[in-house]
Amino acid sequence: MPPVVLLRRSDRIAGATDNTASAGTNTKKNAKAAPTKQRGRPASSTTDDDDQNDSRRKTRKRAMTNVTVESSDEPAPTRNQRGILKQVTETPLDVLLEIFSYLEPLDLLRMSRTTKALRGLLVSKSSSFVWERARLGMEGLPPMIEGFTEPQYANLLFDTHCHNCLKSPTKDVQWRIRMRLCKQCLEKSKIMLTEGELCKAFGQYSILSELLSITPCSIPQGRYHRDSYGMLLEEYRTLRIQRGTPADFAAWIFKKKQEYKALVQSCVEYNTWLTLRTEARTRELASIRHQRFECIIARLEAEGWEDELKLDSTRSGLRKQPLVNQSKELTDKTWEIVRRGVAEFMSQRRAEVLEEKKKQVIRQRICLLEELADSRLSESPESPPNPPGSAVCLYQPFFDIINDTPIEKDVTAKLKKALNLSLPDICEDWRQDQEERLKKILRKQGRNDDVSLAVNAFTCAQCSYSPPILHYPYFASHRCFYSRASFGLKTGEVSTEVWSAENVKALDLVDYRKCVKVIRMCGLDPDTATAEYMDAADVFFRCEKCDSIEALSALLMREGCDPPKRVFRKIRLMRWRTAMNHDFLEKVTRVKDAELIALGRAKEKSLLETGPTAGSSAPTFVCVHCNIEQPFDEHHLDSAHRIGG
Repeated sequence: MPPVVLLRRSDRIAGATDNTASAGTNTKKNAKAAPTKQRGRPASSTTDDDDQNDSRRKTRKRAMTNVTVESSDEPAPTRNQRGILKQVTETPLDVLLEIFSYLEPLDLLRMSRTTKALRGLLVSKSSSFVWERARLGMEGLPPMIEGFTEPQYANLLFDTHCHNCLKSPTKDVQWRIRMRLCKQCLEKSKIMLTEGELCKAFGQYSILSELLSITPCSIPQGRYHRDSYGMLLEEYRTLRIQRGTPADFAAWIFKKKQEYKALVQSCVEYNTWLTLRTEARTRELASIRHQRFECIIARLEAEGWEDELKLDSTRSGLRKQPLVNQSKELTDKTWEIVRRGVAEFMSQRRAEVLEEKKKQVIRQRICLLEELADSRLSESPESPPNPPGSAVCLYQPFFDIINDTPIEKDVTAKLKKALNLSLPDICEDWRQDQEERLKKILRKQGRNDDVSLAVNAFTCAQCSYSPPILHYPYFASHRCFYSRASFGLKTGEVSTEVWSAENVKALDLVDYRKCVKVIRMCGLDPDTATAEYMDAADVFFRCEKCDSIEALSALLMREGCDPPKRVFRKIRLMRWRTAMNHDFLEKVTRVKDAELIALGRAKEKSLLETGPTAGSSAPTFVCVHCNIEQPFDEHHLDSAHRIGG
């Protein structure tokens, strides 16, 4: 075969220029052969004018021709060096085919699609050995499919375009019909049909179960290849026309089943090889992407991004960047492009890291201030109630010290100095703010706004079942009355727990009447009796219903037990706050028996000295200095607040 000769683009332009120049010469000759005559002018002047016009036309056309020729010598603007395959076509044919034989089938397939000359060379029968050597060079490749040419076999195995609509990528191969189809073509085209669609295509009485069992079908959709079924149906009809016997028909069906069985077995082999190749290619691309990512990490660390790259969030975000997540080797040229692309992302991550570091430092400073404030308040001579340490953070100058001091500086000395100077004023402001909020709640109910009165109790709007009746300042221990307050940063993620009046509400009319009843049982006026007066009254209460033998017997009978023959009465005594929270207040009475009162005081003193007895629930108390509900500890005031001896 003679060597393939291709013209370069500049040669084609030069050839076109020569044709244009020759055409222009013929046009000038024709113009001279038919001169134009003008009326009323002498012949000599007409000739002179024609000569001048001809000379002008010659000059103009000659100049245009020269410009065209000069521009054709300049290289046309190209991209990626167009025409680089010229050297391939100038290579001797035997050398070229020898080089091609070392390529993979997919490379030969792509090479054949570049130019018509290369396609004619590679598709010709004389070049089949090139495809064969390329195929045999593939490790583990199954033998070529019967009836396929080498290019067809390479196209089926290696190309990723749909054979019907040319959509790419199409990964699934329908090995039973030897086609690569996308999902849309598999479901909506007329290549693969369901059994109902086959009935419409070939007729209702042309669908035979014996033929369907040997017709190539798609997995798992269960669609049949239309052309294959048509060929089987045509062979079946030909057999009937030839009046074949049932034995002939059975032999024909057996032969087709054997062929179909062999087809299915070969499909397993091809599918296994393609799956292994796909997995190997996936691992190879993943390895390349990982190496590219590690190279980018190393270069970014060399440019001063070490602190940001230590975070997993930065690495995961960087890996998702389009310029980073590529299966291409990183070169110095591509690194310049990647660096410009990831510069904005890394700058954003640096700002986020600094912001997160600032949040962490602020949290540490808040914890430090809470510890210092609690320690200082426990030793403070200020009268209770005092604010918790978490509430001090929102007051000046602590807010500015925590939020505005550079994160690399220690603020312990500043916080201690500010506590010594500002704590009394903060405690007073906190009490006034707390009392003012409670007074507003009482005014809305039309009641006296004196929060020290025993009748002015509060309850929780958040507790759905049996909300407690709380008096000032003991309500500060209830957890529902605390909320998170944002601290300093715009994001609001750095926050501390402070007391809030959002869930505090005044008593309803039923609970208010309970409080009035208990106060009047103490012999005091509800309009003037304060919590101090109620404590000084030293009154005990008892519930007749809780202490009655009949109530205990009814309870035992309701639970399926026999009533006791002998029940020892156990009397429970309570103080006025417990009485207000009792469920059976209508049965609550004041204890006037001096012996019971003496027993109650002795039991109360015993509990304070020794703690709860075995089998009883551990009592809790609220310290007005701490404002925290905690297990009973008789030495709490001495150990925590250095009060008492």
